[in-house]
Amino acid sequence: MQMYLNVIATAYPSIPVIGIDSIFGEQTRRAVTAFQREFMLNADGVIGPVTWNKIVEQYGIVMGEVAAAAGYPGTPLQRGSTGDAVRLIQGVLSDMRGENSAIPPLTADGIFGPNTEDAVKVFQRSAGLTPDGIVDPATWNALVNS
Repeated sequence: MQMYLNVIATAYPSIPVIGIDSIFGEQTRRAVTAFQREFMLNADGVIGPVTWNKIVEQYGIVMGEVAAAAGYPGTPLQRGSTGDAVRLIQGVLSDMRGENSAIPPLTADGIFGPNTEDAVKVFQRSAGLTPDGIVDPATWNALVNS
């Protein structure tokens, strides 16, 4: 949910970006409360079924809009790359993990490290691409259109 909230925060500045640590602490509670206020839900800071479903729905909408609007960044993304394009790819790969458990867990931190490289290779194998761990135009298009 922290990663989902951070993706949503890219489209809604009223929602703070939070650290992804898998702990529902004060930062996460504030982000959830801001999300609930933004979407006119009961702003209690708790992720109950209504909030959960709305977060998942908005994440899908934002990811679809971001992926559709995001063109290939112009240079290959590989180990050592940083920025929003890397964060987008990490978010897409994390979302795919539900369907492909071979994709390692990722933090959408915008830093292309060894886990991101491994996740890209797993995706490339499943998509019939050369598994080199580099997000070139073919891998980019396969990822954002999947």
